[in-house]
Formats: sequence, structure tokens, C-alpha cells
Amino acid sequence: MSATECARLTGLSRERLRTWERRHGFPVPVRATPAARRYALADIAVLVSARRAADDGVPVAEAIARARAAAPAPPGDRTLAAAFDGAPQPAVVVADPARPTVVQVNAAARGRSETPALGTQLGDALAAQVQRAFAGRGSSQFERPPWSDGGPPVACVAVPIGEAGAPMLVLHDLDTGAAHDERAAAAAVRADLDAARADLDERDAALDVAARAAELLQERAGVAAVVACIDTVHRALGAVDGALAPYMAGQIVIGRSVRGLLGPDMVTVAAHPALARVVRDGVIAMLDPSEAGDLGLADGLGAVLVPATCAGEPLGVLVLIFDGAPQPGAGTLRVLTLIGTALGLALMQERLLSDEAGAGR
Repeated sequence: MSATECARLTGLSRERLRTWERRHGFPVPVRATPAARRYALADIAVLVSARRAADDGVPVAEAIARARAAAPAPPGDRTLAAAFDGAPQPAVVVADPARPTVVQVNAAARGRSETPALGTQLGDALAAQVQRAFAGRGSSQFERPPWSDGGPPVACVAVPIGEAGAPMLVLHDLDTGAAHDERAAAAAVRADLDAARADLDERDAALDVAARAAELLQERAGVAAVVACIDTVHRALGAVDGALAPYMAGQIVIGRSVRGLLGPDMVTVAAHPALARVVRDGVIAMLDPSEAGDLGLADGLGAVLVPATCAGEPLGVLVLIFDGAPQPGAGTLRVLTLIGTALGLALMQERLLSDEAGAGR
């Protein structure tokens, strides 16, 4: 599959896939062309397992090794039963060819009054059709059993139990084109509504963080205001730590972060492309754990870098540290931009006060 499809199925960005390939030798893509990577479907389960372990704090190399060593187990009976029960189409399982009997009913079928109860023996007309299906091969289509209530036709599939066991039949509503389109349209509307609600919730939460930060910067002055603001912001956004690094002479000066996960250190901006973009262009950057290590963060920690500017002048960088790859939403990013501007004003105020004090001496 393509790198885009692999990223969608695994939750790993295309950049992170390339980073893992370069640093850890996995996954190993096939080159369809010199520029196009293709990934094996068999690697998907390993990549997902490794990503989850890395997100939980396991070093990436160890997470990949563990995932590759663990052979995927086939689904058990409980898993298969749960999958059948959660199927969107009404379905029942019928056993005993001599006296076709309902032995299992899924959740979609249980919601219908016409659905036969467990243990029900099918009527003569339907039983005859089911018996012919028992004797046949593969799937077949026949008249509607009672639960379809005038809906689409019904198909049946023979399911063998064990290598030599007696078969059962799964009878289910056929998914017609029109019904499929209607369900897809309804699912799309529900997804849009869920996304809109999530966006509103995130925006409201982010605005609340911005309001609290503004209050702190108004109530206090100088370094005390900045420290209190960073502590409030990193806690409210679910970050594990935070620090404000002033910018001067091509470097950012990282003091010890709130929880001590970063610093003290001086980092040359030009040596880090992402950091250089933050300072030069005034844009927020997100670093996954493979990239954040260059700033001195421990394995498994990612970061969001927020420029602190005043009148277009870069004065510092707010570093918010997260477990795993940070994924702030659009609302949070907009609010972080405002907070970066507020911190830039605080830094400028601190600089002016320092200059005045120096001039007084």
C-alpha cells in the first residue's frame, strides 16, 4: 500500500514512518519508483503494536523489537462472537439441518419484534430453504425470513465448526446498494456532527486556558507571571511539562522546565530546522518523539514549540512537552498563538524593565 494509506491505518505519520525506517530499519518499504514507497500489509499489525508501546513510553527500538517478535494471535471464539453481535445487519445463526433451529441472534436482529427467539425451530417453508442451503456450497440468496419485515433479500453462509464438525448457517440481510448508500450518508452526517462537537468542546477548553493565562499575566509581573502562566497552560492542555526559552543571539536559553524534564541548556536555533522555522517564521511546530530528542527530551516525549513574539520580533519559544506525539486541535493551536503573543509581551516588558534598571545604574 502507499505511504498515505499506511499512515492512515497505523496512526504513524509519513515522516515518522521514514524516521523509523532510517533509524531502526523498520518498516522496509518496496520502492515502486525512486520516490514512491509501498508498504506491506503484513507489517500493519506490527507497526500499530509498536506505535502503541512507544506512545506508552517504551523506547522506539525496543517497541519495534517486541512487536516484531510477537506473532499475531488468531481471534478467539469470544472475539468472533463479539464481532458477529456487533454487525450492523440483522443476522441469526441456525444449526441442525434436520430441524433447523435458531442458536444465536445478533444485536441488530434482537431489536426487531419479528426476530425468532433462541431455540425456535424454523417453519416448514423456511426450513426447506435452509435445508437446501445446508446441502449447498458457499453463500446463496433466498426469500425473506420473518425478521426482514419487507426489507432487502436475505443471504446465508455455511460456517463449518472445526475441521469435521457439523456446519451452521448465518442468515443475514443483504446489503443492497441503496441501503449501503443510506447508511454511509447517515454515518457521514454523524461523523460531521461528532467532529463539530469535538471542535467546539476543544475550542471552549482552549479559550478557558487563554482566559486563565491572561488573568495571570495581568495579576502578576515579570518572571513570576511567566512561570505561573506556563504552569497553568501545560497542566490545562494535558502536557507533562513546560518551559519558556528566551531567544538571544541565535540561541534559545532553556531554563529548567516546570517539572525538570528539560534543561538547563542553550540550543543553537540554526542547528534545528523545526526550531528555526518557529523563530524565523513565527509558526507553531509539533515534534514527535523521534524529533524531540534533539532538544534533549527523553525517549517517548514529544513537544509543541510556540513562538513568543512582540511586534514581529522573536523573543522566545514556549516548549510544551507531551507523552508521545502531540496532537493539538485547530482551536488549541489558535489559542497557543495568542498565548505566545502574550508571553512575548511579558518578555518585552521584562527586557524594558531590565534596560531601565541598567540605565539607572
